[in-house]
Amino acid sequence: AVPTYEIMHRQNITTADAYLGIPYVHKDPGSVDCEEMTIKIQLPGTKNVSELDLDVQATYLRLSSEKYKLNTYLPAKVDEKRGSAKWDARKETLSVG
Repeated sequence: AVPTYEIMHRQNITTADAYLGIPYVHKDPGSVDCEEMTIKIQLPGTKNVSELDLDVQATYLRLSSEKYKLNTYLPAKVDEKRGSAKWDARKETLSVG
């Protein structure tokens, strides 16, 4: 099965960016200028992170377990060496950022 997942984008902006629209900043409110990305993957029935095999590369993410398979391209390039993953056993959710 393909697990449910959500990709969240984050930018560092100031109040001047948000309210004054300072033109020299050149930040697009979309994902083009995202500075951080977090992928939250819901994995109901998974009890331990050791059941998961995760591979994150610059342009894609692969996750597999006995029950789930997820292969997806990322909307922006990431630095796979700087990322981290956190397992929330209570919510059965893996956060990759």
